Amino acid sequence: MPDQANGTWSQLTDYSAFAERCLRLWPQACQALIDQQRLQQAGVADFAAVVTETQDAVESLSLVQLEHQLRCYRQTEALRICWRDVCDEADLISTLSELSRLAEYCLQAALLWHRQDFQRRFGDLEDARGEPFQFSILALGKLGGEELNFSSDIDIMFVHNGADRSSGPRRLYAQDYLMRMAQALSNSLHKVQEGGRVYRVDTRLRPFGDSGALVWSRQAMEQYYVQQGRDWERYALQKARVVAGDQQLGTALLQELQPFIYRRYLDYGLFEGIRGMREDISRQAERLGHREHLKLGSGGIREIEFLVQSLQLLRGGRQPSLRHHNLLTSLQRLQQHDYLDAVDAARLHRAYCELRRLENRLQMRDDRQLHQLPLAADERAQFAQFCAYADWDSLYAQLQHHRQHVSRLFRAQFVDQHQHHTGPAENLFSNPQTLQQQLKLDATDATEQQLRELTVMRDQIDRKLVDASAHRRWQQLQPLLLQDASASKAPALALRNALSIIAAIARRSNYLALLLEMPPARKRMVEFCAIGGYMVQALQANPMLLDDLIDPRLLSNLAASASELEQRVRVGINSSNDPEQQLLQLQQWQQSYRFRIAGNELLDQLDSHQARQQLSWLAEAIVRISLDCCRQHSGHDLDLAVIAFGSLGAMEMHYESDLDLVFLYADEAREHEHSATRLVQKLMHWLTSLGGGQRLYQIDTRLRPNGRSGTLVSSLSAFRDYQQTRAWVWEWQSLTRARCVAGSRALQQAFVSIRHATLAPAHAADGIRQDMLSMYQRIATQQRLRPQGFAESRLRIQFLLQYWLLTQAQPDTEIPCNGLQQMQFLASQQAWLAARCQTLRPLWLQLLHSQNQAQLTGTQKPLPADLASQVASIWQQVFADADGTDVEQPL
Repeated sequence: MPDQANGTWSQLTDYSAFAERCLRLWPQACQALIDQQRLQQAGVADFAAVVTETQDAVESLSLVQLEHQLRCYRQTEALRICWRDVCDEADLISTLSELSRLAEYCLQAALLWHRQDFQRRFGDLEDARGEPFQFSILALGKLGGEELNFSSDIDIMFVHNGADRSSGPRRLYAQDYLMRMAQALSNSLHKVQEGGRVYRVDTRLRPFGDSGALVWSRQAMEQYYVQQGRDWERYALQKARVVAGDQQLGTALLQELQPFIYRRYLDYGLFEGIRGMREDISRQAERLGHREHLKLGSGGIREIEFLVQSLQLLRGGRQPSLRHHNLLTSLQRLQQHDYLDAVDAARLHRAYCELRRLENRLQMRDDRQLHQLPLAADERAQFAQFCAYADWDSLYAQLQHHRQHVSRLFRAQFVDQHQHHTGPAENLFSNPQTLQQQLKLDATDATEQQLRELTVMRDQIDRKLVDASAHRRWQQLQPLLLQDASASKAPALALRNALSIIAAIARRSNYLALLLEMPPARKRMVEFCAIGGYMVQALQANPMLLDDLIDPRLLSNLAASASELEQRVRVGINSSNDPEQQLLQLQQWQQSYRFRIAGNELLDQLDSHQARQQLSWLAEAIVRISLDCCRQHSGHDLDLAVIAFGSLGAMEMHYESDLDLVFLYADEAREHEHSATRLVQKLMHWLTSLGGGQRLYQIDTRLRPNGRSGTLVSSLSAFRDYQQTRAWVWEWQSLTRARCVAGSRALQQAFVSIRHATLAPAHAADGIRQDMLSMYQRIATQQRLRPQGFAESRLRIQFLLQYWLLTQAQPDTEIPCNGLQQMQFLASQQAWLAARCQTLRPLWLQLLHSQNQAQLTGTQKPLPADLASQVASIWQQVFADADGTDVEQPL
């Protein structure tokens, strides 16, 4: 053997009966690995290429020769992979990948040979139109995940496209033809000969298992999973991929099955199934004495698989990037999307790699599917040495370290959160005295009425439950809700609102499972229910938002800048080319992020100014991304400037804001005005389309030149001409709160220039004041503003700032859009304005806060009299003289 092996061959053959047997059975092939210098090279030789060296594989190889060569090929390539792994020439990922590729090539070669053999004996299989049949082999399990271990069996399913009969002299129906071919292929790999077997072939994961047909048509398989598919089959199909035969057929089938595998809703009911499967495995392992089982034991490989795959199933319906067959890739993506803590993800990665490495080294000994650690002392010492450990104690200590981390994470994810609850749930609601005591209510007629209403609500929920599982979950949930509500600031209100949410989700019992499985989400929901208002309404309308209550980090994980938020949204909606899917993901993302903003403001993690900034960043990101999506799907590459007025323009969006938008295009694109109009119409339809019962935003375009009578989109020069020659004063007021939120840098700069040229020149104070006062009185009358109320004070401060901006700003300065920034700007312009703005700033912040709180809680406290009087005093000094005499005097 070669010197460069440095004793590895000797070490390998001393430990591995498989290696010794391989060298004895296939001496020439093993020597060829050395002579051709393939021993150290990565990559599996494609055996299918050997089969297809001649045009007719059946004539070039007999069945006996095929099966002989398959065994030689599989075992010598496995020996090469084994040698590279032991010499540390390959990491675990490379080893698993090459072992998977080796099995694929064996399947492809066997399918190629048997397909030609059946065509020769029975003719081509064709459908009624004479089209040739399609046949695919799907891999599941470790082979499907491209993580096959050294001596794994291969889990496969056969699917065809529903052909009719073969064309040969012995005409066979498709099912019989394909079943025979699949059986012959499986036998070529599975049966034991002098050279052993190629692979153990397992087809029991097909529909109905051993009792079902061996080969299924695509249509029959789709129908089976839709009508009868079970939870464990969703897990199995997560790993599925096409490994041989017609790629298009297999891929189309798997695409059709995605809604079965990955539910669009949050399927927390699967946690119950996982607990059941894990308990069955634990009992089996205990019964068989498998405590030191690398796969089935506590903290073993199966628990890592359950952790990762369950999170994929849970989140993959809403996050398609998580739909991946490989475990380590999926683990990485879960961490990237913050569904796994980075430290926990790293621990799982290290544990999985070490467990799989030890598993492979166990199986390299005799090419047997072993997972149980050796028991004898001498075998343990030899195994530790083969795994590059100093001794058995070192190996076992490291293994226990990994398994303890895995076990802890598994228990944290799948512990039965309600298993320790005792006591009849029914009595907590049916006994008024108990309920009254829990809710801390006095004995009054009003209290009795409240209790009766709560009981009625509970009974309404009972009638909505669809099956026994839902009833069981609801019974388990009732005492937990009552317990959480009684610990809140307003127990009766909290329970009433919580029941209203349960009533909205009762027909979808997976949300009941979520509240049972995730106590932090339930407790946070009840906490918000004690406040009422926006959060309760949002959860009633969109139960998916419960997901945002699970992890406190997720709720508080807000972006630090507009660009960061836009990037998050772009990642969140994926790279789907389906416009309906993109829009749905964007709507879900917007609702989720707005819900998080509201939660942070209610929990005093954000002040109202910061919340409005976040809401404005969100709206800006959605407008920009929506414009890109509309360009993508309309074929129009025209550059548009989207100008935001009002609350978005001022970066003061609140929870009920609509978007005041104006659309501009470059002068050189005048001939494309029709295309620009079509693109804007598509964008507006996109932003206002209902999805899941909700739209992104209401859009108002009346601030465009000439309002409703004007064109929907204007050229830059037309907009400039209108603003500087024909615009009304109120339109200049609107322009003080306008900015470009989408468009090229050139278009954005062009708008900035137009805005500056319009607002910068000194305007006559008398005329501006009279026009603004008339507009104010018109708005106050139309909106029926209550004297010295919130809305009136807020409008007055806006008008004051706009009046000063139009009459006092220096012509060489850029006027900001945001109210607070405008106050800071005005203070720098005139010393006497600094005092006014210093007075108005805290009043403005308090008004913003009051408006936000009113929207969030559904109640509004009266405006403090001193605040209203301070605003009114400054207003009187500026606008009291309706005849136009300037009564304002610098301080």
